[in-house]
Amino acid sequence: MPGGNGIYMEYKIGGQFGNYKQALPETDVYLKLESKDNIITGSFATKPDQWQRLGRFGNYFVFKRVGLGVSNADSESKINADLVGLFDYFEITKP
Repeated sequence: MPGGNGIYMEYKIGGQFGNYKQALPETDVYLKLESKDNIITGSFATKPDQWQRLGRFGNYFVFKRVGLGVSNADSESKINADLVGLFDYFEITKP
């Protein structure tokens, strides 16, 4: 988020880009992507098992890949060299 911490869920469907976003003051956050019945749902939590839905879309493609990233740039696209992103745990499961 401009001027603060946030979470983004970005996508490209039919050549069009879109995103969901949520400002958060917390720096430790749980993230979850779920693909079920051709619907992809992105959720976040600041405490274990207190999930809040960030975004949802579906029926556009079969979910095959996932990407995680961390970035820190201001509105003038200057990169902050002090950025540290840590992922403690990452799991992909198939129902």
